[in-house]
Amino acid sequence: VCVCLSLPTFTQQWTGVLSHNVFGNVFFSRLSPGASVEPHCGPTNLRVRCHLGLHVPAGGVLTVAKETRTWVEDGCLFFDDSFEHSVSLPSDCPTERVVLIIDLWHPGLTSAERSVLDTLFAPLE
Repeated sequence: VCVCLSLPTFTQQWTGVLSHNVFGNVFFSRLSPGASVEPHCGPTNLRVRCHLGLHVPAGGVLTVAKETRTWVEDGCLFFDDSFEHSVSLPSDCPTERVVLIIDLWHPGLTSAERSVLDTLFAPLE
């Protein structure tokens, strides 16, 4: 509960979080042993996705554009999710994998471009 209550404060203090835009998300992702997320592509390349490893048993993998990486507890993996990517956790893992996913602005975008994109893709109220 403490982590959930402090999450909004954490994300507001981290500059670069895509927070005023429909393409920006911050959420927890849980993957059970034996589960996978099939290859897919994100909707845009205006963001970079961060996976912060919170609970990462050995054997789980993230594959992006045919490059495979493993999560590290308290470590981050950054990738452009417009490239095809997938995740999997072997069925013999003793526990689930939990990561915090945070969408960040693509570093190639200027402040002016970010402002225009926030206006164009503002969430509906």
